[in-house]
Amino acid sequence: MNLIGQADVVIDAKARLAVPSKFRAELPPPQPVPTTSDEPPRLTLVAMPRPDGTVWLYPESAFNELSVKRAPSLDIEDEEAELNRILFGMSERVTFDSQHRVTLPRKILGITDLKPSDEVTVVGVQNHMEIHPRERWAERERERLGQLSTLAARLAQRRRGL
Repeated sequence: MNLIGQADVVIDAKARLAVPSKFRAELPPPQPVPTTSDEPPRLTLVAMPRPDGTVWLYPESAFNELSVKRAPSLDIEDEEAELNRILFGMSERVTFDSQHRVTLPRKILGITDLKPSDEVTVVGVQNHMEIHPRERWAERERERLGQLSTLAARLAQRRRGL
């Protein structure tokens, strides 16, 4: 899965976000869940609020892979425990409806800069999507591009252990 690009959408009045088709095409197929219903399986995402006021959406399978890498032991330090409370306790599963929408939890919207009826930009970032207030995303686009060389050099230094 390699989510790339961006799309402008609106969070509707019921807090539903229509996931753009360009991203849906790259998402993993839904996993069948034992059920007595004839309803087809629907893909589940994990909505995670971020400190910058955005929401990140991970396919549940990608979120689970990352979770395994963070697997805590029974004897973890206080900071690690607090980080886990934030990452896992504030995240919520959201499921696609028949119209390819997910309902963003009101609690998550309440602690971010997003709200129902907002115009947003959904950005594909490799293994997840990010939901940004559209105006703020557009204002910073040129600035972000200008940071590309500096960020790439800094990360290359870190990888070399400098």
